[in-house]
Amino acid sequence: MNYLAIPGTAIGHNYQSIQNTIRGELGISETDFMSKSRASEIVEARQLTAYFARTKLGLTFHTIGRLMNRDHATAIAGIRRISDLIDCDKRIRELVVDFTKKFGRIKPESEIDIETVGNFKS
Repeated sequence: MNYLAIPGTAIGHNYQSIQNTIRGELGISETDFMSKSRASEIVEARQLTAYFARTKLGLTFHTIGRLMNRDHATAIAGIRRISDLIDCDKRIRELVVDFTKKFGRIKPESEIDIETVGNFKS
């Protein structure tokens, strides 16, 4: 069962596309991404995924955490970390700029049906 995507919704597809793109660019396997590993490169991939799930898709912290097999606090911390690093870490800033160009305008928050997102089975 693929619990990363929300079946039957565009949000699931877009979240999965974001995750796949980030993992692919950073060389992280799906198994490692979903693991309990705290290796910095894996954590960074998760944080970037959470950041774009929030900024591009407007997903809630709870939903982001569930999609990444984490809790909402981990999603919040990851998003804050990337937001803070954009200002002071050139490599992170360049990654964010590059991924932003790749993702473009995926779906504005106003078009997301959060009720549908919150009602999937994990």
